[in-house]
Amino acid sequence: MEFYTNSKKEIPMPNDILPADFETYGANEEIPLDSLPTAPENPPFSASFSDESGSLFIGRYLSRENLLPYLQAQKKPEREITTLHIHHTWSPTPTQWWGYSTLKSVADYYHNANGWTWGKIPTFWVAQEYHDGPWGFWVATHPYYASIHCPGFNTHGYGVETCWNGNLEPFTQEQKELLAHLVYCLNIVYGIPMQHSHRDHKTTPGIRIHRYDYSTDCPGYKNVDSMVDDVLSLLSPTKTLKKGDKGTEVSQLQQSLKKVGYRLDITGTFDNRTEALVRSLQASKLINNNGVVDTATWTAFTKPDRMLKWKDPYMSGMDVTWIQRILQRQGYYKEPIKDVFNNRIFDGKTFEAVKQFQIACDIEADGVVGEVTWNQLRKYSN
Repeated sequence: MEFYTNSKKEIPMPNDILPADFETYGANEEIPLDSLPTAPENPPFSASFSDESGSLFIGRYLSRENLLPYLQAQKKPEREITTLHIHHTWSPTPTQWWGYSTLKSVADYYHNANGWTWGKIPTFWVAQEYHDGPWGFWVATHPYYASIHCPGFNTHGYGVETCWNGNLEPFTQEQKELLAHLVYCLNIVYGIPMQHSHRDHKTTPGIRIHRYDYSTDCPGYKNVDSMVDDVLSLLSPTKTLKKGDKGTEVSQLQQSLKKVGYRLDITGTFDNRTEALVRSLQASKLINNNGVVDTATWTAFTKPDRMLKWKDPYMSGMDVTWIQRILQRQGYYKEPIKDVFNNRIFDGKTFEAVKQFQIACDIEADGVVGEVTWNQLRKYSN
């Protein structure tokens, strides 16, 4: 048994042990004032970006610039992380915020009042360094561990609390920008898709606002769904990328390709394989198939693929060419393809090849290339 010794009392830190009904627990958005501190306590960590997964509770403040390198240095969870749940506090409010001391008091309250594992609270907090300091990010529960944030969705998601004033005021532009940066970093490090996971589709990966009562507009005077859209609108990628480029934007591109079904490693380098997969995506979305990632290509990730089928008149396009190439490499389509950058037609032979591929993949063999078949084909693309 390890012990967490950075607080005034020695508290067992049971690694990943949780009560059997852990998934039923949700974050409290209002902490009693008498449980909150009135003076700061210095955090017990060094300035280096080392792996801190040896401690369940962290209590580390990070600037916007430091968030990504910190997350990249940490031990990755063994479970898949698919969703970020956005919360906002009723208390503490910004004037009640003392940083590390406040986070520790919240953990104490969860532990003492609810009997929950000490240190398991929403993972991230958008708040000030202290109540009169700069806004940034606090890491509470270490990202390796499942935290308590949303009933039924604790294992495969992270929770972020935004320190604010209940629904009395809308989020500021700075808070939205910080949330957008958090979403961006979580996409780079953990692959959480930068998309709106609407509350009526709770298993859909992406970003959600969490409330127990969805009839209440939250946060502030903004509608729940439009709040998420506001955040996502601030991080829509616009940088043009091409073969040879390197960096976090390329990693983001590769994560996006992976999320729509392509198989590739996240290397941060725009290599030949990445270019080929970009061309495949562009073909399936009916945009310029040049392998260059521009605004239209970034936007295409959120748009559905064209459904392909055998009909009169024939459907044609680069998307047809692309699936024929994949089917040909897998041995289902026997016709020669002389020019892979010419539009081809979806004919009877293509229809039969699609059906054989679907049978092999154990999906409905209707010869129609819809969402499920597109996802299967992408696994074999280039």
